[in-house]
Amino acid sequence: MRTFLLRITLLFMLLPMSVFSQQFLWSTINKENSVYVPIENVTDEVMKFYNHYEFYYDGTGYSKEGFLKYFLKFDDKSQDSKHFRQLVSEIKDTTVIAFKSNLGKGSVIMVMIIGEKNVDFVAFSNNYESDVLHTHNYLIDKREKFERWFSQLLK
Repeated sequence: MRTFLLRITLLFMLLPMSVFSQQFLWSTINKENSVYVPIENVTDEVMKFYNHYEFYYDGTGYSKEGFLKYFLKFDDKSQDSKHFRQLVSEIKDTTVIAFKSNLGKGSVIMVMIIGEKNVDFVAFSNNYESDVLHTHNYLIDKREKFERWFSQLLK
Protein backbone atom coordinates (compact mmCIF):
# COMPACT_ATOMS: atom_id res chain seq x y z
CA MET A 1 0.00 0.00 0.00
CA ARG A 2 2.71 2.48 0.89
CA THR A 3 4.43 1.72 -2.39
CA PHE A 4 1.21 2.51 -4.26
CA LEU A 5 0.81 5.82 -2.42
CA LEU A 6 4.42 6.82 -2.92
CA ARG A 7 4.20 5.90 -6.60
CA ILE A 8 1.18 8.20 -6.97
CA THR A 9 2.86 10.97 -5.00
CA LEU A 10 6.05 10.74 -6.99
CA LEU A 11 4.05 10.82 -10.21
CA PHE A 12 2.42 14.06 -9.08
CA MET A 13 5.63 15.63 -7.87
CA LEU A 14 7.78 14.75 -10.86
CA LEU A 15 5.37 16.07 -13.47
CA PRO A 16 6.40 19.25 -15.25
CA MET A 17 5.14 22.31 -13.37
CA SER A 18 2.67 23.24 -16.10
CA VAL A 19 0.99 19.85 -15.80
CA PHE A 20 1.24 19.91 -12.00
CA SER A 21 -0.58 23.24 -11.96
CA GLN A 22 -3.50 21.70 -13.81
CA GLN A 23 -3.70 18.97 -11.19
CA PHE A 24 -3.48 21.26 -8.17
CA LEU A 25 -6.77 21.55 -6.26
CA TRP A 26 -6.05 23.58 -3.11
CA SER A 27 -3.59 24.21 -0.31
CA THR A 28 -3.33 25.75 3.12
CA ILE A 29 -0.56 27.94 1.70
CA ASN A 30 -2.09 31.34 1.01
CA LYS A 31 -0.47 32.35 -2.28
CA GLU A 32 -1.68 34.43 -5.15
CA ASN A 33 -3.06 32.43 -8.10
CA SER A 34 -3.87 29.33 -6.04
CA VAL A 35 -6.90 28.08 -4.17
CA TYR A 36 -6.48 28.65 -0.45
CA VAL A 37 -8.26 26.56 2.19
CA PRO A 38 -7.73 27.57 5.83
CA ILE A 39 -6.44 24.72 8.00
CA GLU A 40 -9.66 24.75 10.04
CA ASN A 41 -11.66 23.93 6.85
CA VAL A 42 -9.40 21.13 5.58
CA THR A 43 -11.32 18.28 7.22
CA ASP A 44 -14.56 19.50 5.62
CA GLU A 45 -12.86 19.59 2.21
CA VAL A 46 -11.42 16.11 2.69
CA MET A 47 -14.82 14.77 3.70
CA LYS A 48 -16.12 15.85 0.28
CA PHE A 49 -13.60 13.44 -1.27
CA TYR A 50 -14.55 10.75 1.25
CA ASN A 51 -18.22 11.14 0.27
CA HIS A 52 -17.46 10.97 -3.46
CA TYR A 53 -14.97 8.10 -3.70
CA GLU A 54 -15.42 4.44 -2.76
CA PHE A 55 -11.92 3.79 -1.45
CA TYR A 56 -9.03 5.47 0.27
CA TYR A 57 -5.43 4.60 0.97
CA ASP A 58 -3.77 5.35 4.29
CA GLY A 59 -0.22 6.58 3.74
CA THR A 60 0.27 8.09 7.15
CA GLY A 61 3.23 7.75 9.45
CA TYR A 62 6.27 8.86 7.46
CA SER A 63 8.97 10.90 9.10
CA LYS A 64 9.99 13.83 6.94
CA GLU A 65 13.53 12.46 6.82
CA GLY A 66 12.34 8.99 5.80
CA PHE A 67 10.05 10.38 3.13
CA LEU A 68 12.79 12.53 1.61
CA LYS A 69 15.22 9.60 1.69
CA TYR A 70 12.72 7.48 -0.22
CA PHE A 71 11.93 10.34 -2.60
CA LEU A 72 15.63 10.71 -3.46
CA LYS A 73 15.60 7.17 -4.91
CA PHE A 74 13.33 8.49 -7.67
CA ASP A 75 14.65 12.05 -7.87
CA ASP A 76 15.09 13.15 -11.47
CA LYS A 77 17.17 16.19 -10.43
CA SER A 78 14.75 18.55 -12.21
CA GLN A 79 13.89 22.01 -10.95
CA ASP A 80 10.42 20.78 -9.99
CA SER A 81 11.92 17.95 -7.96
CA LYS A 82 14.34 20.34 -6.28
CA HIS A 83 11.48 22.73 -5.51
CA PHE A 84 9.42 19.90 -4.01
CA ARG A 85 12.28 18.66 -1.79
CA GLN A 86 12.88 22.22 -0.62
CA LEU A 87 9.17 22.74 0.07
CA VAL A 88 8.95 19.59 2.18
CA SER A 89 12.18 20.36 4.03
CA GLU A 90 11.33 23.96 4.89
CA ILE A 91 7.74 23.51 6.08
CA LYS A 92 7.51 23.95 9.84
CA ASP A 93 3.78 24.53 10.37
CA THR A 94 1.23 21.93 9.29
CA THR A 95 0.56 22.40 5.59
CA VAL A 96 -1.94 20.49 3.47
CA ILE A 97 -1.89 20.18 -0.32
CA ALA A 98 -4.56 18.45 -2.43
CA PHE A 99 -4.11 17.47 -6.06
CA LYS A 100 -5.79 15.25 -8.61
CA SER A 101 -4.64 12.96 -11.37
CA ASN A 102 -5.96 10.29 -13.68
CA LEU A 103 -3.83 7.16 -13.65
CA GLY A 104 -5.64 5.57 -16.58
CA LYS A 105 -8.29 3.75 -14.53
CA GLY A 106 -9.98 6.82 -13.11
CA SER A 107 -9.18 9.80 -10.96
CA VAL A 108 -7.13 9.80 -7.80
CA ILE A 109 -7.15 12.59 -5.23
CA MET A 110 -4.04 12.89 -3.08
CA VAL A 111 -4.13 14.87 0.14
CA MET A 112 -0.64 15.43 1.51
CA ILE A 113 -0.07 16.69 5.05
CA ILE A 114 3.40 18.05 5.71
CA GLY A 115 4.28 18.89 9.29
CA GLU A 116 7.44 19.92 11.08
CA LYS A 117 8.63 16.31 11.40
CA ASN A 118 6.14 14.16 9.44
CA VAL A 119 4.62 13.61 6.02
CA ASP A 120 1.24 11.89 5.76
CA PHE A 121 -0.90 10.95 2.75
CA VAL A 122 -4.47 10.01 2.16
CA ALA A 123 -5.46 9.11 -1.41
CA PHE A 124 -9.04 8.69 -2.62
CA SER A 125 -10.02 6.62 -5.63
CA ASN A 126 -12.73 4.43 -7.09
CA ASN A 127 -10.07 1.93 -8.21
CA TYR A 128 -9.68 -1.22 -6.19
CA GLU A 129 -6.04 -1.97 -5.36
CA SER A 130 -4.49 -4.17 -2.72
CA ASP A 131 -4.74 -2.86 0.84
CA VAL A 132 -7.46 -0.39 -0.09
CA LEU A 133 -9.83 0.81 2.62
CA HIS A 134 -13.52 1.27 1.90
CA THR A 135 -14.88 4.73 2.61
CA HIS A 136 -18.22 3.43 3.88
CA ASN A 137 -19.56 6.85 2.95
CA TYR A 138 -23.09 5.56 3.52
CA LEU A 139 -22.45 4.64 7.19
CA ILE A 140 -22.59 7.63 9.55
CA ASP A 141 -20.48 6.02 12.31
CA LYS A 142 -17.69 5.08 9.84
CA ARG A 143 -17.74 8.58 8.37
CA GLU A 144 -17.49 10.15 11.82
CA LYS A 145 -14.64 7.81 12.79
CA PHE A 146 -12.72 8.71 9.62
CA GLU A 147 -13.38 12.42 10.20
CA ARG A 148 -12.02 12.24 13.78
CA TRP A 149 -8.99 10.24 12.61
CA PHE A 150 -8.21 12.68 9.81
CA SER A 151 -8.65 15.70 12.09
CA GLN A 152 -5.99 14.25 14.39
CA LEU A 153 -3.49 14.23 11.50
CA LEU A 154 -3.77 18.00 11.35
CA LYS A 155 -2.70 18.51 14.97
